[in-house]
Amino acid sequence: MGMSRSSLEEVQADIVGSVAKRLDQIGHSLRPEDSVAQELVAPWSLLQRSRSLVDAINWLVDGPSDAATWIVARSLVDLAITIAWLRVDPATHGKLWSAEAYRRELELLPILEEHMRTGQSKAPALESAIALKRSIVSQARLLARDAGVAGVGRKGPLVPTLKDRAEQVGTEATRVAYSMFFSPWSEWGHTGAGSLAVRVENGTVVLDDGPPKNPVQVHALTYALYAYALAELSRWIGLGVEDECDVLRGKLVRSDALVAREG
Repeated sequence: MGMSRSSLEEVQADIVGSVAKRLDQIGHSLRPEDSVAQELVAPWSLLQRSRSLVDAINWLVDGPSDAATWIVARSLVDLAITIAWLRVDPATHGKLWSAEAYRRELELLPILEEHMRTGQSKAPALESAIALKRSIVSQARLLARDAGVAGVGRKGPLVPTLKDRAEQVGTEATRVAYSMFFSPWSEWGHTGAGSLAVRVENGTVVLDDGPPKNPVQVHALTYALYAYALAELSRWIGLGVEDECDVLRGKLVRSDALVAREG
């Protein structure tokens, strides 16, 4: 006979706990040198962001809102896929990713000017800064065209949609992360009806919004994404932890699949 579901859940909890502890050790041990080369600022910043998102989810698991954990976890999916996409071609994708920040500023500029109109002309320094940002955006768009980056056109965002980024990475991990996590979890971030904890029992409406009902699953998914992000960053800038992170992610995925299969 196989193990009971409760026994499998206990085994999963032990696996998730030990893997999470090790990934926390790895993540918090990775620190840049005092001086970081300009091309390494992005990966180190993304590593810190992934670490802070995981810490936030750990804090939210004990909080009052199940929705909050999935909203932050969805951001972790976005981050993990984006890291993998940047690693595919750091020179090209990195420039597009950086220039997208300027494109968004320029896109919002007319709206801000409308709200802050004073009747005065822009200061020369501001005009110069805006011109420089426009030039960087234009150069980035030409770079995308020449490199054949799908999803970047003559107008609009310089970074493809997350779905396109996942497809351009071309791994099963990114496809699964998008199709099984990011897209379905949009209900939480967009306050869809499916994210509300409302059910009917014997004709009575029960409102049951509270902390996550299965914190082990939350941790399993969170740390699987974290392991993937760390492995991709390690491959990108040579941190030397990619193999161990891949093994740890495999343990989490197998433990979650085992419990789901028995459920």
